[in-house]
Amino acid sequence: MPDLDPIGSMDRVLSDIVAGVQARPPYPSSPQQKWRNKLQVAIKGSVSSRRIILTGSWSHGTPIAGFSDVDHFVVLRGERPLSSHTALEQLMDTFENNLSRNSDISLSVPTVSILDPFDGNILEYAPAYPEEGGGYWIPGIGEEIWLLSDPVAHITFINRADRASSRARMLIRLVKAWKYANGAQIMSLYLEMLTARLLLEGGTGRYLDDLVGVLTIMLRGRLAEIPDPSASRPRFIAALAGETSSAARELALLADSIDRLHRVEAAAKGGANDQAELYLREIFQFGKARHVDRNSRVFATRRDPTRNYLAGVRSESPRASRYSSDSPRGKL
Repeated sequence: MPDLDPIGSMDRVLSDIVAGVQARPPYPSSPQQKWRNKLQVAIKGSVSSRRIILTGSWSHGTPIAGFSDVDHFVVLRGERPLSSHTALEQLMDTFENNLSRNSDISLSVPTVSILDPFDGNILEYAPAYPEEGGGYWIPGIGEEIWLLSDPVAHITFINRADRASSRARMLIRLVKAWKYANGAQIMSLYLEMLTARLLLEGGTGRYLDDLVGVLTIMLRGRLAEIPDPSASRPRFIAALAGETSSAARELALLADSIDRLHRVEAAAKGGANDQAELYLREIFQFGKARHVDRNSRVFATRRDPTRNYLAGVRSESPRASRYSSDSPRGKL
């Protein structure tokens, strides 16, 4: 008997794929969470901070296992220095002088990174200063600049999309799973805001069709910057970050992925569900893509040059290599 809903069948396969790569936080009573709690206490006790807030994918409910860094803002007291690199170096020095000698710490502009020894995740901390009108000033990349970021506005926008469709976070995770499985160097924030906007404007109610829709928007727009729909003041989000990012490469990848997804659709509608599923799973091959290095000491190069929460940033700073694994460590 022919499948009366072939695209629905592919949606179920996509749901299984995304469920399989969904990242989950550690249990509150686990040794890992206790270690993280101890780290937070040590950080708060070593810097003049108002609070530490979770940002990025983990705060949005859209992280992908093995890929999404755990981003934080360390909200600092006092006057914001003119140079964002000054604030970063001060935070790095404070971490080195006050955290455990065994802590794996690295300055990875625009954050200070700490390796979670339990699962290889990277915990990232950006110095942040509150802006009177809302949001936080955080370091930029490449120049000694500050960028305004509003994590509350970002999650509010995603919540709006989720209320409108009840599936925004699932579709966002699907788009980000495509990104990591295919090695796309497109900013996570760009993907999240673009996907949420598509759903607020309608969407199709089908994961396969909406995935094609998001990729097609990027291809037709040639990865142009998009207005930050969550920002209270004019701001744009860049698609690419890092000097190694190539618009031509990403556009070719988008075109190829769209073509392959159309093959999935054609095979499913033709009754070749097994072939359609095979095509679909080939697009989401994570085996070679995983890049968590559990043996890494300090990260000589960034695992993912596209940030979750820094919009408009395009290049890495050469100063990121200043610190090595031989840097002295203080005690907790």
